[in-house]
Amino acid sequence: MTKFLYSHLLKRCPSVLSIGRICLVFIFLITVPGMVLYGQDPGVSVRFTNPQFDCATSQYCVDVAFQSDVPGQEVFGMNVRFFYNDAEMEFLDFRNFQGGYAPFFPDPPAIITGGPNSGMDLFGFPAGEPSEFVNGSIILDDPGAGDLELPTVGWISLFQVCFTVNVPNVDENNFCPSLIWDLRANPADGGYLVGDDGVVITLEDQSGMIASVPATESVEQYNWQYSGPGTAPYGAPVENTCIAFGCAPVANCLAPTNLGATNITGDAVTVTWTSNNLPVDDHCWRILVGGQGFV
Repeated sequence: MTKFLYSHLLKRCPSVLSIGRICLVFIFLITVPGMVLYGQDPGVSVRFTNPQFDCATSQYCVDVAFQSDVPGQEVFGMNVRFFYNDAEMEFLDFRNFQGGYAPFFPDPPAIITGGPNSGMDLFGFPAGEPSEFVNGSIILDDPGAGDLELPTVGWISLFQVCFTVNVPNVDENNFCPSLIWDLRANPADGGYLVGDDGVVITLEDQSGMIASVPATESVEQYNWQYSGPGTAPYGAPVENTCIAFGCAPVANCLAPTNLGATNITGDAVTVTWTSNNLPVDDHCWRILVGGQGFV
């Protein structure tokens, strides 16, 4: 009996601002008699994890980790789509790829910033703080670099996503940014934008006959949870994975200039100076007055 086998194959997209399955296309192949049709697609979950902050650059990075419900699976490609609060951070890049993975089209990812209340309307952010949409993809560029099979227990990280933090706008002692995968509570509903299929993942074909096969995607949201009947706003931020920056004072602070003390009245002293350090908010505020240290 003749049956049909289908595969997702990554290809270049006609527009970097397309929102549907912009980097995936169905290829239908007619098989020979006796060939078996694939059954249910393996399930693959993806999540952000392991937050890290670099004090020197104000960069915040998270790992992108995967898990499958079927052993022996390897990611072939993924449309990496998510939202975040643009008032807190700015997207930088995908980096630290493992096992032969690399960024794909569009590279760099397309960025779409919503209106001032888009974050509140879609995701429950505070009023006036827009959401920003990141739309990129990755691919297994060098299959010979090493097999990275997805675990069925635990997680494996394949790359990182990094941002620059708008430090004055956030709580340095309790930083819990929401990173919202572009997939609704019911994955069959796709993503949050019109014509948007959301997060799409393909797997290497274990038979070796074709490049890739589809997966059934699910996501673990990061510092954000679904709520309501599936209409906007689709959820709200939560504080599950938080860090304190813990940045030590700058070791090599440049001496201030134009240092002077005025308005000396009793114990009150007004001290003025010009900082030679950038950024100005750099913890280089220790000044000695009469042998006593003040910060």
